[in-house]
Amino acid sequence: MSGQAGEAQIRQEHTVTVLGGVGAGKLPLAHETLDRLPAAKTVEHLRAVLVATGALPARDEHMARLEAWVTHAIGARRDPDERYLLKRYAVWHLMRRLRRRKTEPTTYAQAALIKIGRASCRERV
Repeated sequence: MSGQAGEAQIRQEHTVTVLGGVGAGKLPLAHETLDRLPAAKTVEHLRAVLVATGALPARDEHMARLEAWVTHAIGARRDPDERYLLKRYAVWHLMRRLRRRKTEPTTYAQAALIKIGRASCRERV
């Protein structure tokens, strides 16, 4: 990424708001703070820079995204039986598969399997 592109990303409104809030002590410098922002390349880049510089601890981004998706998908269901089945499938199938490879880096094939699992989950519910 060029210096101009990086600077343009830093100047985006939600990035400025977060960095200003963190700098003023109004927001904690944490993954959860960034998680509340709309999903965007800017947020991914900011998170990567903060992790690379040691300002944030490293975390499994695939697992974090899957957990957020599962929480949203379960919350969107009104039927308790559907929520129960979806949670069981997500926890015992999708998340277990990701946790099993915890010490290994995620490959593109694994990421593709996660996407397939999400699609399969959507079809079943």
